Amino acid sequence: SEVSDSEEVYHSKNIKTSIYVSYSETIENSQDVGNSSFVWDSGQVLNSSNITNSTEVFESTYIVNSDGIFRSSNVVECMAITNSHNLTDCGYCADCKNLKNALFCQGVTDSEYMLFNKPIDKVRFDMIYKQFKKFSPRIQLTEPWKRIHGQTPRVNYNYRKHHANISIGFWRWVRTLPNFDPMTMYSITFDPQFLH
Repeated sequence: SEVSDSEEVYHSKNIKTSIYVSYSETIENSQDVGNSSFVWDSGQVLNSSNITNSTEVFESTYIVNSDGIFRSSNVVECMAITNSHNLTDCGYCADCKNLKNALFCQGVTDSEYMLFNKPIDKVRFDMIYKQFKKFSPRIQLTEPWKRIHGQTPRVNYNYRKHHANISIGFWRWVRTLPNFDPMTMYSITFDPQFLH
């Protein structure tokens, strides 16, 4: 009910200017949304709620201006976050909590200005973060959606495949960063290249 300027909407309500929405409610200016609610200007959102200006979000809540968020909550301006809560301006972090200004961290709690689980000064972090934001590729949590009547997108539960399409050039850049730790990268990506 209450669907306007939208296409391919199934078992959903309060949908505006959106396409491919299934089993969801209150969706605006979004596409490929399944089993979710309160989604604005976002895409590839599954089993989530309160998502704004974000893509590739799965089983998460309160996500703003972020990409590649998996089973997390209260995430703002982040990318490639897994099983984490209360993160701001972070990238490639897993199992973290109450973290700000961090890159490539795993299991870090109540910290700020971190790189590979170690503190880094603000000036150096800001320089690296600026490069990260410019060059970091998006991860892909969902499998290509066939958009069959009423079907929602499927999530790829193989963490390693989330990073499969990332160029070798990006990983080379990551290896040049201060504090580079291959075990931390493996813990985040499950990519065996970091074990060699």
